[in-house]
Amino acid sequence: MSTLMVLTTEMGFPSDIRVQKEAKALLSCGYRVYLLSGSPEELPQLQVVNGINVYGIKLLWSRPLLLSIFVNHITLPFHLIRRIKKHKIPIVHVHDLHYALIATVIGRILYRKVVYDSHEDYVGMIMGHLQRKGLLRRIYFTIFLCYYIFSERIVCRLARKIIVVVEENENRLIKLNVPKDKIVVVSNTPDVDKLRKLSISSTGKGRKIVISYVGGISYLRGLDTLIKALPLIIRKNPETRLLLVGDGEAAITELVKMSEQLGIEKHVTFTGWVSFDRAMKYMQESHIGVIPHRSAPQTNNTVPHKLFQYMFYKKPVIVSDVKPLKRIVSETGCGLVFRAGNHEELAERLLEVINDASKREEMGENGRRAVETRYNWDNEQEKLLLVYEKLFSD
Repeated sequence: MSTLMVLTTEMGFPSDIRVQKEAKALLSCGYRVYLLSGSPEELPQLQVVNGINVYGIKLLWSRPLLLSIFVNHITLPFHLIRRIKKHKIPIVHVHDLHYALIATVIGRILYRKVVYDSHEDYVGMIMGHLQRKGLLRRIYFTIFLCYYIFSERIVCRLARKIIVVVEENENRLIKLNVPKDKIVVVSNTPDVDKLRKLSISSTGKGRKIVISYVGGISYLRGLDTLIKALPLIIRKNPETRLLLVGDGEAAITELVKMSEQLGIEKHVTFTGWVSFDRAMKYMQESHIGVIPHRSAPQTNNTVPHKLFQYMFYKKPVIVSDVKPLKRIVSETGCGLVFRAGNHEELAERLLEVINDASKREEMGENGRRAVETRYNWDNEQEKLLLVYEKLFSD
């Protein structure tokens, strides 16, 4: 029993946490896992990473992304056909929408079963970019949007199973006439054992309150709302510090400039990219986690790993009211919700937990309990394994 996973994003492997967890789950049940990993960087032609046979292919083009997708469609089929035939692969498991169309078509031509793993609502992501200013930018993303809409419709029709990360995205696909029994929700919940091994003894102690955000830094993450909220918080609690952990050069430049204009640059730390282990350390050393995502089709149809990581480490989480975040935080009592884009309301929510240590502790305990009992990878991986079991039995 074997599968060929296809991952062709800049994040690559092994940086993609979701791909790591899924591959590990399949390996533990005796499946052979091959991974075709495309990246702008030069990769070894073949390497074995934690039992996964990783075939590296260098993408011919990386920027701009739309052009790179069309250019790399020329060569990717040869890599797919070669690996599928060489290892007699029965299942092609393609991650993300960038190259899902070509992988799905090749899989079906070779009479293989295809699993489409949708980490994000990519159509929604491009729709979010259309809100940005600039005629050329809008033309570019309109073309991108048309490609993604076409790709998603064809892939959802041809794939045997579709995996999404939240119920909201499942409902979106059902509205597009994708059969419900074709969709499986396998959420971005954490590997609890791994997080437990990374636990540190000192977690969020000290006089200064540290608010942290861990993850990608871009327009839709809404971090400008957090920066704007900080002066209101500092007036009431001058010891507050903001820690932004993650990469996103253009967005970071804008946020640095904004913090300087607001006169709060001494209260804000940008770490840039750090390893996963280091990111978890920063998370544990903070007092409060914030996920201030803008409300957009993409953010309303996905959920980030960091929500559950904060919850596991007993950090109260202040989130915007995008649908999945609001639903999970409200039902578990692990934090508070503010209206997306409203920096004054965000400041109020943060001050509410900054000024009440017992509330922070209660919310932290609620989050930890929810992860240990429900929102964990041990539960989610069973759904993935059931998908494979059914595909091999059909």
